[in-house]
Amino acid sequence: MIIPQVYKKLTSTTGYGVYARQTIPAGTIAMTECPRCQTMSHAEALNHPNKDFIFSHAPISATTYPDFLYPCKDEIYYLNHSCRANVLTLGGGIDIVVETIPAGEELTFDYRCMFDPYIDFDCTCHNSNCAGHIRCFEVPEELLEEWQHRLTRVIPLISQVPQPIMDEALDARLCLEQMLRKQRTKRNQAIVF
Repeated sequence: MIIPQVYKKLTSTTGYGVYARQTIPAGTIAMTECPRCQTMSHAEALNHPNKDFIFSHAPISATTYPDFLYPCKDEIYYLNHSCRANVLTLGGGIDIVVETIPAGEELTFDYRCMFDPYIDFDCTCHNSNCAGHIRCFEVPEELLEEWQHRLTRVIPLISQVPQPIMDEALDARLCLEQMLRKQRTKRNQAIVF
C-alpha cells in the first residue's frame, strides 16, 4: 500500500514516476505491506504469464522473503530509484519519507535497500553521490551509516505528522513498534533490515 497523496505520471527520463499531490512531511509512512497486498513465490512467478513484468517490477516481500510482492496499489511499481532517495525503508515492509517532499516533486526510493537479487542496473539519477551501477548485495558500510543517520533523524517525527495509511494497515503498527524497539537498541550499529 502507498499513501493516497501520490499520483503516477510520465517523466522525461525514466518512464513513469510517482509524484506528491500535496506536500508530504518527513516522518510520513509512505508505503507498507498490508493484508490486501498479495505475494507470489519464485516458482509461481516463473509460471505466470506476466513473469517478465514480475521479475522487472515487483518488489520482494519484506514479510515473506523471498516471495514477490503484488502491492494493492500499482503506483508502487513506478517508484524510481535515486542514490539520494527521499523515501527509505525502516524494514519489516515499512518505508518512510526522510525528507519533506513538496507537491509536484517525485518520490524516490534507494533500490539498494531492498536487498533484491534481481536488481542490477546502471543508475541514471544524476545525483552528486550517484553510485553509477546498482546492485543490492553490494551496499557499502558508509551507505548503511548514512541511511541510519537519515532514518534516526525522522523516526521521532512519526508520531507528530499525519499517517494516512496507518488506519488501513494495522499490521504496519506492529511492525513499526518492533522496528522502533530495534532502532533504540541498535543506535550505534548499522541498520538491520
